[in-house]
Amino acid sequence: MDDQEPLNLRNVPEMGAGVNGENVFSDEYDFYPRILQDVQRALKVKAKREAKMKANRSGSDRDPSPLASTSLSSKQTRSPGRPPYPRLASPTPFRKTNGSTGSDIDFSPSTRQAPAQTSQHPVPSSLDNGLTLDWGSSTFDEVRNDRKWSLSTRRRDKLPPLELMHDQQEKIHQERLSKLRASASSQTLRKAQMTSDQLQRRYSLFQDTQSSSTSLNLAAASRWYGLQDNTIRQELERVEPLTWLKHLPRRKQLLPRWHLSARIIEEFINAQTVPRQLQLQPQPLYMEPIPEDQLMSSPMLRHPPAPLPLSEDHQKEIENEETLRREYEKKAILLRDAEQHNKRIRQLLNRISTSVKEYDTVQRNAMDVLGKKHQALPKELVEAFGHDPAAVTGATRRLRGWRAVEDIYERLVKQRQVFSAFVTLESHRTTDHESILDDKVSSLIRSLSTLEERKTQLALRAREVEAVLQGVQGVFKEVKTDYDKTVPMTSTLYPEISQAIALEENYRDQYQQIWEFGMDALTLLLDTVTPFWRNHGKTIGEDIRDFLIIPLYRNEFTGEGKRYSIDHLPKRSARHWLGLSLFFLISIIVTTFQARVALLSTMHFRLKWIPFEGMRYSALPLFWIGILMQWGAVCVECGIVLMEMGAIAWWMGWSVKLLR
Repeated sequence: MDDQEPLNLRNVPEMGAGVNGENVFSDEYDFYPRILQDVQRALKVKAKREAKMKANRSGSDRDPSPLASTSLSSKQTRSPGRPPYPRLASPTPFRKTNGSTGSDIDFSPSTRQAPAQTSQHPVPSSLDNGLTLDWGSSTFDEVRNDRKWSLSTRRRDKLPPLELMHDQQEKIHQERLSKLRASASSQTLRKAQMTSDQLQRRYSLFQDTQSSSTSLNLAAASRWYGLQDNTIRQELERVEPLTWLKHLPRRKQLLPRWHLSARIIEEFINAQTVPRQLQLQPQPLYMEPIPEDQLMSSPMLRHPPAPLPLSEDHQKEIENEETLRREYEKKAILLRDAEQHNKRIRQLLNRISTSVKEYDTVQRNAMDVLGKKHQALPKELVEAFGHDPAAVTGATRRLRGWRAVEDIYERLVKQRQVFSAFVTLESHRTTDHESILDDKVSSLIRSLSTLEERKTQLALRAREVEAVLQGVQGVFKEVKTDYDKTVPMTSTLYPEISQAIALEENYRDQYQQIWEFGMDALTLLLDTVTPFWRNHGKTIGEDIRDFLIIPLYRNEFTGEGKRYSIDHLPKRSARHWLGLSLFFLISIIVTTFQARVALLSTMHFRLKWIPFEGMRYSALPLFWIGILMQWGAVCVECGIVLMEMGAIAWWMGWSVKLLR
């Protein structure tokens, strides 16, 4: 092959391109660029070899000279041990759609004719800054191409909520998976199932090792696999081949040691957990020439030297070491658990000690405030709660070995003795001091007994009243019956009684109308005044109390002979003082205007400006009632103004006295 002309790679197809430049790969290789690179390299090597074979065939057909055959035969005779150059297979055939085993499934790239319209490589889109990718059909590019002129508007509140975006992406992902399953062939699904099974076994091994005490180290597994014999490695690859690497061209017969399948990891775990037999397996028979006789060219059978078996004592020593190692690990785990348990108990004792100290302090302060006797907890008991006997202190640090253990045990015994002594003392102690709740409880019991007596009396009176009411009800029924019989008889004999009844009903109707009018007026007044009083009633009441009631009734306000002390002017905000000033001025103006209107109405009380006497006499009662109401309002307003002026004068005098 060294004499052949160099290859022309111009017609070699690009990666994933068919005869017409179309994509001929299946969809499962869209997301694995390294696999595509390996496939591209394999296609180029295959094209080179096919070109070389075509060149050899064309040369042999044109010049079938015996020189070439003799040279070829001479080359073959010169190297009898070298295998002939392997014949290259034809291009990869179409994939079989019938059922086949796992070893027969073709994982090589597809060479069938691709459809006329092929979709471009999917470009993922993301709505959350790359956290999740959407591999579905995106419409963002189409919208972007259609929209040639974009307006510079602010994109505010245009993004949907995150929950809606997540649901949409999940839905698109499920639709994409369903489309892939529908478009994939049975052989593609079979390949996906095989790959999924292998990955599932690997993940199961990882989870099992994580749940156990020993974790899986992939570097150690790869190192162990690389140290194994080639025969063992070939056997492991044959038992569980790496399907996605099975049909790719290899430069080496064995895969690199970092390609680990689930079977290899299982063997590594078994080799680590179970003690391996150090006896080597006998090597198979192989052919080796005899070095002594150089004239003989025929090889002979020969066994390799077998290593000596290990002694029984050495084997027992290995087993004892393994047993001791396991016991040591168990004791180490037990020690860690004991340390954690002691730490939790120490924290619990510290919390109990803090709570006991706080309770004792609160109880002592409460007793001091109430003037009662308090029997505090013993100091030794409180210290025993907060002290850990097993803690390493200065005295314990000087001791070593069994002396430190004995010291800790003695402190534990002392702590238990303190607790036992306190419990025994409290069980035999008689309470000679009064409780702070004795008076309250006794008064409560007396009140309950008094209420019980009153309840009994009220129950007796209620039964008496019930009996009287039953008698009155019977008498009422009898009187009602007699009244119903008497009314028809007297109405015919005495017609005045019927007239009196009619007048009574008329009077009752009029009274009912007046009552309803009064209720409506009161409702209107309350509906008008109540909102104002709800908002400003508290402020008005405080002003009346501080500025008017306290100065006028200083002794009555305290309820004692001692006068109520006024040290300073009531504190109000500047806005409040401004409101009080405006209210004082408005009240004076309204009072003056109301007085002038009332005086003017009084001067024209006869309504002489009405020319019609009938209308005048009809309007006079209403006009006089209005005059009376006006003078009543004037009196009320004058009283308010006088109280305001009196309060101002009193506070001015108080301020003068304070300045002196």
